[in-house]
Amino acid sequence: DHIFRLYDDDAKKRYHGFSEKQKKKIRLFMGHFFYGLHIEFNSKHVQYFTILRDPVDRIISEYHYSKKRIGHIWYKKINEGRLSIEDFATSGIIADNYQVRLLANAQAVSYGKLTSEHLATAKRNLFKYFHFGLQEMFDETLLFLNQYLKIDDLGYVKRNVTSLKKNRDAYSDAVIEVIKDSQGLDYELYNLAKNRFIELIGGDGNLKTQVQAFKAENFRNTKISALFHQSTEAIEKGRLDLAKNILQDLLNRDLEAHLEYEVLFRLGDIYDRKNDKNAISYYQQSLEILLKLNGKSPLVIYRCGSIYKRMGDRKQAEASFKRIISDQFQADTNIMAGAFFHLGEISFLNNRHDAAQQYFQKAVETDRNHLKASEYLTKYGA
Repeated sequence: DHIFRLYDDDAKKRYHGFSEKQKKKIRLFMGHFFYGLHIEFNSKHVQYFTILRDPVDRIISEYHYSKKRIGHIWYKKINEGRLSIEDFATSGIIADNYQVRLLANAQAVSYGKLTSEHLATAKRNLFKYFHFGLQEMFDETLLFLNQYLKIDDLGYVKRNVTSLKKNRDAYSDAVIEVIKDSQGLDYELYNLAKNRFIELIGGDGNLKTQVQAFKAENFRNTKISALFHQSTEAIEKGRLDLAKNILQDLLNRDLEAHLEYEVLFRLGDIYDRKNDKNAISYYQQSLEILLKLNGKSPLVIYRCGSIYKRMGDRKQAEASFKRIISDQFQADTNIMAGAFFHLGEISFLNNRHDAAQQYFQKAVETDRNHLKASEYLTKYGA
């Protein structure tokens, strides 16, 4: 695809390493970054899209997410320091007025040093350069922004959800005020944006009807996704027969093509684990669906390669993975590292050990946390 995921400095380094031909193919940058990226990347005629969030909800969510996620940069500070949410919001651990910082490109400003001038810059940039919406009106935002994005399938499933209503109600009004005070500029920005957004969507008489229909359809899809998630949990627990029954039940439902592929592939995997020849049939069906989808997408090509490899067709698998690492694609780090790894395994199985070692080395260079590639390199004494 022409989407580049930009969530860390490593991704930026990868982008700067692209050829001009590769850079020109990118149509969308997705991630967490400050306004002004188009200047750094020397991109013209850009459009920015963003979703703002109630500042109190954002702090509460960040606090509980960081507190329970081992390995998070704030996990030890919160738990070992026994920080309350007031401490978290006011101690400088988390940036104050982060949404103003993002929109005003003020990441270098110290904690507590943002001014009304930064707020004015954030407002000006938001209303001049951004299409925006609100997380608290997420469905309305999706439909509104899709006037510009033109996405065919807007369905979604919630992930990494903190139970905000319960958590927010657990805090006194005094604590909520402390959080609000620590994010004062963000609150002013958010309230202004909220009023403006309500005005924008209020002029569309059909939007309310569209939102109701979208909510109903997405609820149906959410139930299907919940069943799929149950099958994932069953597989992880080794309950393959239960997973198989859930997945076969899903096949009797009206599924989107991408989900039907996932169900068929997973059934193939289950039968594969049981050394059952029916695995090939499910793999073939899933492959047929993939080939009808976007054949130029790195993700689709990667999945085709994985299926060919599972079916024992190393030649086709190798061709698929080589397409991904060619200059014509800007696949994200995980896909690119995975392609190098699979090419390494195919070379290893074909007794081309020099090539295998080079591919495994490339996988580790692309993703230094790729454990399986590292294990192979250890075998080679690299």
